[in-house]
Order: sequence, then structure tokens, then C-alpha cells
Amino acid sequence: MTQVLLTLLRKTWSDRDRESFWNLLKEICFQFEKKGNKALLIERSDIIVMGHLYLRKIRKYSEEDREIIYLDETWVNEGHTTSKSWHDSNIKSSKQAMLEGLSTGLKRLTGRGPRFVILSAGSNQEFVENARLVYPAKKNTGDYHDEMDSRRFEEWFKSQLLLNIKEDSVVVMNNESYYSRKQEKIPISSRIEYPEKSLKIELIKIVDSVWSKYTTYEVDKMAKEKNIILRRLPRYHCKLNPIELVWSQLKRYIAVHNISFHVKEMQSLIEKAFEVIATDNWASYCQHVQKDDVEPLLIKLTSSSSSGTQSSQSGGEETLTEPGPSNQQHFEEVCELSDSDND
Repeated sequence: MTQVLLTLLRKTWSDRDRESFWNLLKEICFQFEKKGNKALLIERSDIIVMGHLYLRKIRKYSEEDREIIYLDETWVNEGHTTSKSWHDSNIKSSKQAMLEGLSTGLKRLTGRGPRFVILSAGSNQEFVENARLVYPAKKNTGDYHDEMDSRRFEEWFKSQLLLNIKEDSVVVMNNESYYSRKQEKIPISSRIEYPEKSLKIELIKIVDSVWSKYTTYEVDKMAKEKNIILRRLPRYHCKLNPIELVWSQLKRYIAVHNISFHVKEMQSLIEKAFEVIATDNWASYCQHVQKDDVEPLLIKLTSSSSSGTQSSQSGGEETLTEPGPSNQQHFEEVCELSDSDND
């Protein structure tokens, strides 16, 4: 940007002084300041649209009195505990603590210890009964997702989740790869017949003609057989899953009450943490993630308003009219297109 401004200065402002040019830049809100290392994250418009379309769907399901189930998995280590705690500053050594019958305080483990993977689901009332899966991880990798695969997830989905929720329910989940195993993989073998000297665009059309046959997921089939609606969160919108807030509360409880750091006692501590999360917690979390829902658009008209929005004046008051049919039609087309992509 600096080089562009200097080039413009040389070409178009050679007969003007530097102060005039400086004042012009300030008028159009340019500032000359030190470069920072903080990037400004701006959400893309298409991502915003996907989020609001998803929220409209959820609101529609709620109005239909459907039970909305949110599922997700998380993890917790054997050494999971709080980073700070209260200590008696008068105790200077372990010998002094022993003589006075006191304690030096709880020490943290040098490592995090073994990891437990937790998979469950819940609605705006409580966790789904008998749908809890807790097991120790076997791999010592940085990503707990390595401990979950399609086989394990589909077995839990079929035998523990679908059997314990009502028909016509809506199940919301993320876009993990093991949630979306295709029933049949796309064939990639050679010797597929196609016209000789075909153009690239012709080959793409051949692929598109059979692509839809290989886009059905195994869990979608299971849900359909039980008359369950399966809805995946839009990309980059994991914050819209209230179970993320539930996991945060569950981990806080474990961190505060974890004093033994033993694998055997960790399992029972996790079970107790599930019991602490009450109906009120679930309800507030579900309500919180839906606060981003689309609010009515209010436009304050002024004398400089564009002609894109019609208004009428009566007694000094202005009244907004509904958007024109062309705008409404365009909006419906966008919604239909997005819905067809999601479905």
C-alpha cells in the first residue's frame, strides 16, 4: 500500500505539497502507523450465510416440536487438573509441614498421563440415556481424533444413540471424516469407457453423471431407516454445537475434583461429572448458541437514502414497505440453493 501511495504521489501530486496530500489521506481514513503482527479475521459472506441458514433450520425444527440431539466427542487426560490452587505460604518445607501436621499441597503430574476419549449426545434437557461411550486411548498422539474411526462411531450411533431417541428427532453433528463414511467409494479404476479424443469438459460431465450415486453416507442411511433427520453443522461453525459448552463444564468439574491421578478412579470421576450437568445447563447452552439467529432488518431512512427501499411519509413519520418481489425472489433462490447443497 505504501508503494502504491508513493507512485500516486509522484504521478498525480507532483504539483501539490506533502501536507495537502497528507490531509487528504486522513480525510479518507488512512493512517500511517507501525505494522502489527495481529491479523484481523473477517468472516466470509458465504460462511455467514451458511450459519444463518442452519439456524433457520434449527428454529423450524423447534417450532415443529422435534427433539434436537447434539452429539460430539472430546477427551480428558489422567492428569487433568487446575493450574492454580490455594497454598499455605507459611509452609516452607515438607519437614515443617510434617512437624505441624499440615500438607505442602497437591502437586501436578510431570506429564498429562493416559487419555480418555468421551463420546455422547444430548438435547436441551439432558444427555441421551445409555448413549455414553468412554474408553482409554491407545495411541499417544497429539490428536485424539486418531482414536476414533468410522467403525467405532457407526457401532455407537446404531446401538446406543438411535435406540434411545424418539422418531422424528433431529441429530446434529460436526463434519468429521469418520462421521461421513460413504456407503460405496467412488470407483477410481482404469479402463472406464469414454469417447476417444474427448475434451476435458466432456470427461467432467461423465464424472458428474455418476457422482451422485456415491455421495450417500452410512450414518445417513441408518438415520433414515429410523425416521431421524441428520443435520451436519456448516463448515467453521462448531460454536453452534451447544455440547461444546457442556464439555467445558464437564472438564472444569474433573479438573477441580481430580486429586488421585489414577486411571481406575478417572473413569468414575468422569461418570460423576456427567451427573453434575443439569437440565438447566443444557437449556441455557442450547439457547446461547441460537442467539446468532437472524434478527429483523431495520433500516433508518434519511433524506440521503437510496431508491432501493421504498418509503412513505405521513405526518413527519416514515414507514418501511416490504422488499420488492425481485429481492424476495433472489433471497428464496439463494436459500433453496444452499439447502440443496446441505441436503
